[in-house]
Amino acid sequence: MYSPTLTPPPPRITGIFVLDSLITGHFQDFVNGMYHLILPALTLAFLNFGW
Repeated sequence: MYSPTLTPPPPRITGIFVLDSLITGHFQDFVNGMYHLILPALTLAFLNFGW
């Protein structure tokens, strides 16, 4: 979900790491979370393209 060196933002508003870090202003955590979401999202998207 995110690098082991990062800690989740203190207030858990929604329980979704990427959204909570964006709401609380932890932009470095947000970028890191998005970085770790790109490969799984692309993998699931490309599974729908294959026949």
